[in-house]
Amino acid sequence: SAGCAAGLLADLVVHPLSTVKSRLQVQGSGGGSFCPCQYRGILHGAWSILRKEGITTFYRGMGAVLVGAAPAQGVYFLAYETAKRQLEGTPLGSF
Repeated sequence: SAGCAAGLLADLVVHPLSTVKSRLQVQGSGGGSFCPCQYRGILHGAWSILRKEGITTFYRGMGAVLVGAAPAQGVYFLAYETAKRQLEGTPLGSF
């Protein structure tokens, strides 16, 4: 449960950066020699999105991320704890 909460919090913090990263990656991908580069970098992209589209734009698609994040983090921490218990007392468990 703590692992799920940590994963959800991390996704809430990182999602706006992911939005800017995605916008930077796809700009100018229409092909041809013309490159309509809208953003000059991370800060310019974030500021432009905030100014033109509002703060809620940074969290578009967050619902889908959260639906997948909680189960994924839960499985990750379950696997980690299980492996840790299995390796206790073995040479691999002494790291």
